[in-house]
Amino acid sequence: MKRKIIILPLVMFLLIIFDPTYVFTQDPIIGSLRTILQVQKEDSMKVKALLDLSKAYLNISSDTAKMYAFLAKDLSEKIKFDRGKANALKSLGIAYHYEGRYKDALDFLNKSLSVFESIGDKYGEANMFSNIGAIYSTQGEDEPALYNFLKSLHIAEQINDKYRIATLCTNLGALYLKKSVTYNKAREFLLRGLKMSEELGDKEIIGSINLNLGDLYTNKNLDDSAILYLNNAVQNWQNNRNLPVALNFLGKFYSNKKQYNLAYIKFTDAFKIATKLKSNLDITQSLLGLANILYQQQQFIEANKYYKKAELIAREIDVKEELKEAYYGLALTSAKLSDFKAAYSYLNNYSIIKDSIYNIATDKKLSGLEYNFDIKNKESKINLLQKDKELQDLNLKKEKSAKTGITIALGLIFIIAVIIFRYYRVKIKTNNILNKQNQDINEAYRELKATQAQLIQSEKMASLGELTAGIAHEIQNPLNFINNFSEVNAELIDELKEQLATSNRQEALLIADNIKENEQKINHHGKRADAIVKAMLQHSRTGTAIKEATNINALADEYLRLAYQGLRAKDPSFNVTIQTDFDESIGMIAMVPQDIGRVLLNLYNNAFYAASLPSKGGYNKNNPTVWVKTKKEDNKV
Repeated sequence: MKRKIIILPLVMFLLIIFDPTYVFTQDPIIGSLRTILQVQKEDSMKVKALLDLSKAYLNISSDTAKMYAFLAKDLSEKIKFDRGKANALKSLGIAYHYEGRYKDALDFLNKSLSVFESIGDKYGEANMFSNIGAIYSTQGEDEPALYNFLKSLHIAEQINDKYRIATLCTNLGALYLKKSVTYNKAREFLLRGLKMSEELGDKEIIGSINLNLGDLYTNKNLDDSAILYLNNAVQNWQNNRNLPVALNFLGKFYSNKKQYNLAYIKFTDAFKIATKLKSNLDITQSLLGLANILYQQQQFIEANKYYKKAELIAREIDVKEELKEAYYGLALTSAKLSDFKAAYSYLNNYSIIKDSIYNIATDKKLSGLEYNFDIKNKESKINLLQKDKELQDLNLKKEKSAKTGITIALGLIFIIAVIIFRYYRVKIKTNNILNKQNQDINEAYRELKATQAQLIQSEKMASLGELTAGIAHEIQNPLNFINNFSEVNAELIDELKEQLATSNRQEALLIADNIKENEQKINHHGKRADAIVKAMLQHSRTGTAIKEATNINALADEYLRLAYQGLRAKDPSFNVTIQTDFDESIGMIAMVPQDIGRVLLNLYNNAFYAASLPSKGGYNKNNPTVWVKTKKEDNKV
C-alpha cells in the first residue's frame, strides 16, 4: 500500500503558557510549589502557585493539571482577579487539548479570550487566537485556523510580540504546506519565523520550523535537506512534549523510503513518549505508522491489531483523517486474513468517514455562500436607505435656505445690541479687574514661593524612589556577609570550647584569631550597610543644604551602583557594562552631597537609557557600555 504522507498541524508549542521548555520529571518543583501553597494566603500569589502546579503536572497527569487549574479559577473569581481567571481558563483549554477533547478545549479558550478582551490584555488576546487556531488546525479545519492565526499575527505585530510573531509564522507555514500550490508561501513564513526564533534562541519554535521545512523538502523529494531539517527538529525538541511529533515524522520519512527498521525505531520511540505524556493524537499516529510498516512486511495479524488500537483512540478524540486511515488499514488487513465480512464493514466505515470529511468541506463552502448572500442583501438595503436619506437631505436644504435669511437679520441686530451693551460694561469692569489683578499677583507670588519649596522636596523624593530598588539590592550584600560570618563564628566558638576542654591551647588560639578576623569583617560590612542607609537619609533630608567634605569618587561610585541596581530591579533583562576611571588625587571636596547625588543620578539614568536604545551612531547594541571618569585639572574637578 502506498501511503499518503499526512501533514500534522505543528502547533502544539502555541499551547505553552509558561516557560517554553518542558521536562518530563519535575518532582522537586512540584514539591516546592506544594510547600508554598500550604502557607500562602488566598491572594493573587496563591493563584500563580496553583497555575504553576497545573503547568508542572501537564506532562505527568492531565487530570491533576486540570484540578489545580479549576482551583485557580475558583480562587480568582472569589478575589476578583480577572487575569488569574483568564490564565486558569487557558490552562484548562490546554489540558483538554492535550487529551484530544477539542470541543471542551475550544470552550475554555474562548472564555479565556473573552476575559482577556474585557481587561484589554493584548498579549492574552494574541495568545488565545493562536491557541484556538491551533485546535482548528489539529482537526483539519483550515479556514477557521487561518482566520485565528492571522488575527493573532495582526495583534502580535501591533504590540511587537516577537515570540508570538515567530510562532505564528511557523503555524502559518505549516498550514500553507498542506497544498503544493502554496509551498512558496509556506517557505516564506517559515524562513521569517526561523530567523526570528534564532534571534530569540527559542528551541521550541526552532524545532517546529525545522520540522515543517523537513516536511516541505520531503514533498519536493529533496531527501538530503529533508532528513537534515527533521533531525534538527528532534535535536531541538529533546525532553520536550513535541518530541513524539518529530519522531513520527522521521518514521514516516523512513517508511516511505522503505527503510522499515529505522522507521520502526522512530515510531516505537514516539509511541513510548506519547503514552507517557498521554498525548492521544501522537499515540494514534505512532500506531498507524507501526501498522503500515507491519502491513508492508506482510505481518497482517499484527498490523490488524495496531490499526484497531489506532481506530479506538481516533474515534474517542474525533480526529477524522486518522480514523479514515485506520478504517482503510483494517479493511485491507481483514481482507488479507480472509475475514471478508469485517473487511466489508470497515470499508463501509471508511466510505462514511470519507464522505463525512467531504460534507464538512461542502458545508463550509455553502456557509460561505450564505454569508456572501446575506452581505449582498444588507448592501442592497443600505443603498435604498441611502437614496431615501438623500431625498430627505434635499428637502431639508430648501427649508434651511428660507430660515437662514431670517436668522442672519436677527443675528445682526443682536450683535449690534451686544456691542453697545458691552461697551458700557467694559468701562465699569476695567477698574475692578485692575484691582483684582494686583491682588492676584501678590497671591500668586506667595503661592509660587510655596510651590517652589514643594517642587524641590518632590524632586528629592522622586529621585529617592528611583534609588530605593538599588539601595535594597546594595544593602542586602553586606547583610548577607554579616549573617554568614555570624553563623561561622557561632560554629568556631563551639569548636573553641571543645579545644579549651582538651587543653589544646595552640588550636584554640588559631580559632580565636579566626573569630577576631570574622568580627572585623562583620564590623566592616555593618559600617557599609550603615553608610548606605545614611546616604539614603541624607538624600531625602529636608531643610537648608549644608556643604560638607565629601569624597567625589566614592559618591560617584555609590550612586552609579544604586542607579544600575534600581533599573535592574524594574527590568531584569536590562544589562550594560560599566567601566570607571577615578582620579585618586582629587581628595575631599566641600559640597552638598545629596544635591550632587541627584545630579549624578539623573546623568546615570540618562546614560543607561541611551545605552539600552537600538544601535545609533556607532554604538555596539550587543555590548552597551557606560563609562564614568573623574579627573582633577588645575583647581577644578
